[in-house]
Amino acid sequence: MVQIFIKNSLNPESKELFLIELQGMFESNQTSLNNLKVGELDLSDTNKPKIRVGNQQLIGVRTKLKEPFALIMNQSKGELMDRDTNNLTYGLKCIIREKLLFETRPGLIINKLD
Repeated sequence: MVQIFIKNSLNPESKELFLIELQGMFESNQTSLNNLKVGELDLSDTNKPKIRVGNQQLIGVRTKLKEPFALIMNQSKGELMDRDTNNLTYGLKCIIREKLLFETRPGLIINKLD
């Protein structure tokens, strides 16, 4: 399973993220995956999310996680010298409580010609 973390665009003020779980794998010829646009996520039907990647669409389900995830970021208090762990701190970024699960094969989207 591929897991992706994504911000909740329905509520931009929210610090909560979604976990997206997909079957299969995504491949890219880009050297860096930072800020790489994979597709478009449609959350207009809150219980039936959709992802469109190219000409394919995945339909999923929104579900609560059995155990929430904590996203913890490494924060240093200055330069780390010789692995001095006294200067290392961790900060809680957010709690992830829901996932969008896509476990079926994608459907092909065919555009009509005018």
